[in-house]
Amino acid sequence: MFKRSLFTVMTLALAACGEEDPVGAGSSPDYDASTSAPDASTPSPDAGAPTSDAGTPSVAAKFFLPTNEPTNTAAPSIELDAQGNAHMVYPKFVRGDAFYAFCAKGKCQTENDMQVVELETDGTVSNAMIALTADGKPRILLNSFAYLYYGECDSDCGVRSNWQYQMILKHDNDKEVTGEAFTLDQNGHPRFLIATYRALFGIGQKPAKTELAQCDVNCTSPDAWSYSTIAEPEIWYGSTLRYDATGRMHVATNLFDYKTENPSPDVAAYLTCASNCSSVESWLNSGVGFFAPYESSSEAISMKPAVTLALTAQGKPRFAQIHKNQDGVKTVSYFSCDKADCSKPDSFIYAWSYSGTNVHGGVDLALDAQDHPRLVHTADYNIAISYCDDADCATATSKWSSKLIEQGGEIPADDIFLEWNCTIGAWFLHNPSIAIGKDGKPVVGYQARDVSGGFSKPDPSKPGCVAGTDMTWSRLAVSDSAY
Repeated sequence: MFKRSLFTVMTLALAACGEEDPVGAGSSPDYDASTSAPDASTPSPDAGAPTSDAGTPSVAAKFFLPTNEPTNTAAPSIELDAQGNAHMVYPKFVRGDAFYAFCAKGKCQTENDMQVVELETDGTVSNAMIALTADGKPRILLNSFAYLYYGECDSDCGVRSNWQYQMILKHDNDKEVTGEAFTLDQNGHPRFLIATYRALFGIGQKPAKTELAQCDVNCTSPDAWSYSTIAEPEIWYGSTLRYDATGRMHVATNLFDYKTENPSPDVAAYLTCASNCSSVESWLNSGVGFFAPYESSSEAISMKPAVTLALTAQGKPRFAQIHKNQDGVKTVSYFSCDKADCSKPDSFIYAWSYSGTNVHGGVDLALDAQDHPRLVHTADYNIAISYCDDADCATATSKWSSKLIEQGGEIPADDIFLEWNCTIGAWFLHNPSIAIGKDGKPVVGYQARDVSGGFSKPDPSKPGCVAGTDMTWSRLAVSDSAY
């Protein structure tokens, strides 16, 4: 959506970031459609490495999420209802199916406190998403490699028979729902964004488009869903979709343009639409571009393009993404907009960033009851939270702090190795999800991988160690105090 007239700007260009004139908190970026390499080489103040010092609010419990039978699981998605009860969904790592889990406020201390329901799928679930109605009823969307499943429950949701659950779309891996692209509108109706599958290296790429899916009643019936193209030839990937109280749509996404001639650069973007949002025209001139998304298959754990979005009580967007700065260093950056029209080029303020080779997969954002940002991300495959409690967290003097939620080294190392001559094991934590209740206490879920390796060959008659994942489980950290 960047070239032609869909966006006001092609990409976000920031002022020069030299030591004498850093782009930090409170910097209002300049926009230049001719610039394709945004500059963010200097992190904002207080963007140092996360610490685990004594000032860190305590985490009451950290545990692996339960399954009905022992199995590997992937990254969870977490939501809290108005009473502070935790709802989450997490997929099996392979072989299909996902789990919905619930624990009551104040009782999430061990896996035995969880009520768990297994939801069956045909094929591995690549993305498990959850949203809650205003009265705390869970709605779930599961994307498998061939099908899309929708589920809802209105009472005693720890019992499988109380779920209405059905396959709603057979897409045969031609389409996919990625990121947090599933949500409920202001009336509690389910909505999601679905886009053409991004083919590896573009080989066999199907015609690109992004659609808005909507349902108002009987949503476990495939026929109850409508699909409207809102962008083509574009794929919105890893999106976060949200509605404010007025019904305005807000989207954070990684936008990939597949025009055959003069395609726009890949870019992370914020888009918004107030009415008639089922048409392409309503999304023209509707957003702001930030940095090019970062993805890598050469990391120890592959990194997919990552953006996240949260709305204040007044419906103002807060946006974050992972990208590379002008020095090629991986960076987590946070932006905020409080202007009347956040689709204009000068609307967002670049408020905070954290750079380092230790930035790895996943970023998620939530706001507390005072709209203070809480951003979870990785640091050396540990889970960190960065936060600000100032009245305005986008000024030159705003104080940001970063603390560790959990370090992989805190989890006892596994001493059972699946490959010959592997002698070292470590837990790699990544892809966090955060939810915050009215009391300000965060609940954070993430994926924990037991990765083994080795530098020696104790048994010379056997092959050398092939480093890789031995086990992977969903994990939860529950704080007993606010940040």
